[in-house]
Amino acid sequence: MAIRLAPPAVAAAFDGHRAAAGSPTSANLLETRAALGVLVDATPPADRACGALNEVLARGRLRRTPAPPRTVTEIDDPSWAPAWAAAVDHLSLLDDRPERLRPCADPARVLPFYDASKNGTRRWCSMAGCGNRAKAPAPTRAGAAPPEHCPGGGFRPVGC
Repeated sequence: MAIRLAPPAVAAAFDGHRAAAGSPTSANLLETRAALGVLVDATPPADRACGALNEVLARGRLRRTPAPPRTVTEIDDPSWAPAWAAAVDHLSLLDDRPERLRPCADPARVLPFYDASKNGTRRWCSMAGCGNRAKAPAPTRAGAAPPEHCPGGGFRPVGC
């Protein structure tokens, strides 16, 4: 789970609340990430992780205003704003399409990703990173010499 603190969209989502990227904000994010990690890995969800996530969610709320109609985010302590947003967004993803929250096919990745592809069959969190590494030919990954060329110009077929 990655959260960027600087973009204007993040600041706008919190109606002017600014969370400094300091140790309280980082500690709160790490605490929330740990609780979400347990929830993602456990079936059924662990009671301790549910309690920890509920504590994060209790630090903020959404309030609707009638004029003009809009939703206002209220956070008790601005250092909890990114962690609270991550918890709320995670639950929104689970409400929408829980089957699309899955682990990356790269065993080195530990965090889940949300598959937003049209047919829901994405395997990697990032095609540019994990997907390209997985699809690279084995000799290229191992640093061996590139495959030999055929006399006619292309690469020699495997097994010939």
